Amino acid sequence: MLSDKAVQDYKVIYKRKFGEELTDQEARKQAEGVMGLFKKIINHKMSKDATTVKKSS
Repeated sequence: MLSDKAVQDYKVIYKRKFGEELTDQEARKQAEGVMGLFKKIINHKMSKDATTVKKSS
């Protein structure tokens, strides 16, 4: 769960980038989706790195 400040920061960034304002609810949903995607990418990268280390040993 993101803090209210993080959601507000996301709204500012989104408006600068796309010129559109989001509601708090829209911003929270989008920001949490972005964070979820980053977590999946990081977890995949870490598991892939761990596999590479095991093969190298």
